[in-house]
Amino acid sequence: IATQSGRIDSMPRLPDGSPDLFAASDPRFVWNRRLVSQLTRQPGVGSRWFLPIMQGHVQVERCRHRLPSAAGWEVKVALLLISRRGSGRAGTRYNARGLDDNGDVGNLIETEQMAHVSLAKLREDAGPRPEGCPQGWLSLVQIRGSAPLFWEQSPQGPIQ
Repeated sequence: IATQSGRIDSMPRLPDGSPDLFAASDPRFVWNRRLVSQLTRQPGVGSRWFLPIMQGHVQVERCRHRLPSAAGWEVKVALLLISRRGSGRAGTRYNARGLDDNGDVGNLIETEQMAHVSLAKLREDAGPRPEGCPQGWLSLVQIRGSAPLFWEQSPQGPIQ
């Protein structure tokens, strides 16, 4: 949780001031939401005792490339891939397809690809800072799932 960016200040809080992770999480991707909601109905049990469980993947790769046109400088790129799987209609190919009555698709996956580009000085006697090299964050979010249609298929028969 980043404290300098202000994200923690905008998070829902429990009465003791700690962040309420369940209220802040996207319900489409929390796998233990139903279980926790049943347990928190008991007197004296609050959501502070539980963490939202998500299924997904996180990967970070770092790349460096020296700039031949600017001696003593290099471009550093950090590539991040974050994917999370929806908990609503997950399943095998034949059991979770199409769209349900709530508009949820089967096998929902959200993937965010991020890249952080920066310039780094390799040595103190490096030349002037190169012009025209973009710096900062780039981001792309993709959401995919089964075809958003009402349909079903049994393993033995044709599509209905």
